[in-house]
Amino acid sequence: MPTSIIVASLLLAAYPTDAPQVQAGSWSQRQTWPIVVTGGVRALGFDPVPVAPHGSVGTELRFVARRIFSLQLGADAGMFAQPNFAVGGTLDATLMPRFTAPFGLYADVGVLVGGQLARVPGPVYRAPDRQPPRPARAPWSPAARIGLGASVGLDLSTWSKAPLRVFVRYRQLAQTPFMLGNGLPVMGVADLSAGLAVSLGGWRATR
Repeated sequence: MPTSIIVASLLLAAYPTDAPQVQAGSWSQRQTWPIVVTGGVRALGFDPVPVAPHGSVGTELRFVARRIFSLQLGADAGMFAQPNFAVGGTLDATLMPRFTAPFGLYADVGVLVGGQLARVPGPVYRAPDRQPPRPARAPWSPAARIGLGASVGLDLSTWSKAPLRVFVRYRQLAQTPFMLGNGLPVMGVADLSAGLAVSLGGWRATR
């Protein structure tokens, strides 16, 4: 075989193509940015238990995807309203290991950290020095939140073209302080909610 043909063959073999091979142990997938909306009820940890509606909207970022296992980081902003007790908002981040069956059923557990800003609805009465009480708006009270959660859901995109997930979620939290000026440093909070996640597309990530 002529030397020129051998050299040309080697150059063609070494030239990079438009579709590179993925090495073993790496993964290439489409990273989606779902809009996650939840609604449900939350309850405080004392008797009688004040139950109130709450809702949130957020998104999730997938860091790891290995067959049935994935690791998600979620972030959401929420609101709640407990009549005659407190109204406010929350901002949380949750780290969630998730396991998904081939037909779309999935479950995850999560560790949550976040914050809350709330106040007593309606007027409160303050008594300046040597003056009768006067109505005033209650101050906003910040609090930290930490807790655990679990959810069970169904990913419809595994067997249909619908980019949807539906799920039910339960979380148990500790909130500190309970309210400014209150003698309780920590209060337990539980919430139960149903949710819907809609994937809006995303970018392709390769690792």
